[in-house]
Amino acid sequence: MSRPRLEPAAALPSRIGSARGRAAAARRGLGMVAVASFGLALGLVRASHPAASPAAGLSAPPSLVAQIQGSPLGGGLIAPASGPPAAATSTS
Repeated sequence: MSRPRLEPAAALPSRIGSARGRAAAARRGLGMVAVASFGLALGLVRASHPAASPAAGLSAPPSLVAQIQGSPLGGGLIAPASGPPAAATSTS
C-alpha cells in the first residue's frame, strides 16, 4: 500500500489565498451591482421628476370656472372684506 505523495506547500494554493481571491471577486461584483443600481435609480428619479415633463398651463379646470361664475359669491359681486376697524383710545 502506498501513501499519497504530498506536494510542497508552495505548489498548492493556500486556503487563505483562495479565500482572499473569492472575497475580492465578491467585492468587485457587489461594487458593480451597487453602481448599476445607483445608475438605474438615478435614471428613474430623473424620468419621474415633475420638472422632466413640459409644464402644463396653470389654469383652473373648466368645471370650477363655470361653478364660480354661476355662483352669487363669485365673479366680484361681493366686495372684499374691509380692514379691521380703527383703534379707539377711549370711549365716553
